[in-house]
Amino acid sequence: LLNKETESKNKSSTAPVNPKSFKKVLDTSIKNLSRFRGWKQHDAHEFTSELLDSLVEELQPPTSKESKSSKITTNNTNIVDTYFQTTIKTQLKCKSCGYQRNMKELYRHFSIDIQKDGTIQEGINKFFKEEQLQV
Repeated sequence: LLNKETESKNKSSTAPVNPKSFKKVLDTSIKNLSRFRGWKQHDAHEFTSELLDSLVEELQPPTSKESKSSKITTNNTNIVDTYFQTTIKTQLKCKSCGYQRNMKELYRHFSIDIQKDGTIQEGINKFFKEEQLQV
């Protein structure tokens, strides 16, 4: 995606990207982002989530004659997951019998609520706060 913009102007991959050109590439290149075409206001979290998911799809290892160097990957992990993926471990525990189950889930993004005068850390603490589930 970014290569289309930088290659077309013979810039290095670390050069700044013109936002209008970047938007044009997004509008014409990524099918999953079609509802974000144009200049209407959209939810930034939804856009970022779909953009990251689309980039991961685009960066999948080649399946046929494509050169492996044409995809940006590191040790079977794409660059998006290197910087945006995390593992969250959750535990469910029955208060009656003591049975517990541990799970690990992969996340590229998750929503945290930040109150009007709250901090990001408070939002993260609330997201991970222990909760009682009803059966």
